[in-house]
Amino acid sequence: MFADLAGYTAVTEAHGDEEAADLAANFYGHARELLARCEGEEVKLIGDELMARIHDPAAAIQFAIDLSHHSARRHELLAVRVGLHHGRCNAATTGSGPRSTSPLGWRAWRKPVRW
Repeated sequence: MFADLAGYTAVTEAHGDEEAADLAANFYGHARELLARCEGEEVKLIGDELMARIHDPAAAIQFAIDLSHHSARRHELLAVRVGLHHGRCNAATTGSGPRSTSPLGWRAWRKPVRW
């Protein structure tokens, strides 16, 4: 699952780094609360983007809906875009060196899942 804030770069340019950082922190905080509820796992954060793994497809869809609704109520300037993939993917341990991209110590890939 990927989620990001639509228009985040424009908000940063218009309102400054501090306000944009506050928006991102709120987005991440709420996303983490929702992930805990659906037993999801945060894979990584990049800028205004979140990548997570949620085992149950119905829970992933509910996560996407809840995250989008929260953002619409909280941030009139930004919408949340969410992309979901369901199915098997390959995973490998990445270690802890400078090329490691996941706090969980693994990477996943499949044609629609690339980073």
